[in-house]
Amino acid sequence: MPHASFKVTVNAPYDRVSELLVDKMENPKKYVGTIQQSKVLERGDGFIIREMYEPKPTDLTIREKIFRREIRGGEEFVYQHINNARYTGEFHNLLTRIPGRADACELEYIMDWTPHPGTKDSIDAETASRMVMMGVNHFKELAEHPPQVPAFVSAFYAAVDSLKAEAMEPLLSDNIRFRIASHSDLVGKQRVIELNRIVMAGWTSIKHHFLGVYQDKGKTFVECFVEYKLKDGSEYMLPFLSVFEREGEKISNVKIFGDLSPLKHGWE
Repeated sequence: MPHASFKVTVNAPYDRVSELLVDKMENPKKYVGTIQQSKVLERGDGFIIREMYEPKPTDLTIREKIFRREIRGGEEFVYQHINNARYTGEFHNLLTRIPGRADACELEYIMDWTPHPGTKDSIDAETASRMVMMGVNHFKELAEHPPQVPAFVSAFYAAVDSLKAEAMEPLLSDNIRFRIASHSDLVGKQRVIELNRIVMAGWTSIKHHFLGVYQDKGKTFVECFVEYKLKDGSEYMLPFLSVFEREGEKISNVKIFGDLSPLKHGWE
């Protein structure tokens, strides 16, 4: 049965970790690498109902009622199964303060799932323990190392998120090279702006969530998740890695690596 727990000390302020746990309720894909997609189905007084699809370690669609409550020394985030095919039970994220430590707190994940009678339990104890440990440690890494986003990167993605292609014009060099995924390079500021204008026409909104920024030998590498809402009402959160180069204060080269196919074809 998938019953497991794991606790770590997170060397980050309590309020920051709490803020990330709230974001995890809304955007689980940023924190759990096996999740392919998720959607908030309902918002109530102090809770949300969320559905997510997780193909690994076993094929699961999970609907949960999620809420937070105060506990001694901190707070608890509770994920309750709602009418799921294989499991009942709860998953808990417990966040507690460490007396005398403003720069650290404790985080514990507790998985307490039980298969329905007559249903095969496809998550053994070892897999459950590994899932919980990896989940806590990944969250700890994100909390302890918030991305330091350079001003020009923030400005570029603010322009993209505004859905106004012309907003990026003052950031780009005249002879910028721009490439998305496996497409050919596009050269020239106006061509890049026009391409973005065409692509943006299919979106109602876009938002970038930064995970990490790394700089080496004149290049800036930006790891992020991008949240798309399309004109047909569909929503996607996709991972990307972008590489920037600059000439002086202008962006001269952008390469964006990621799989855009769900925006056109949907999920598999």
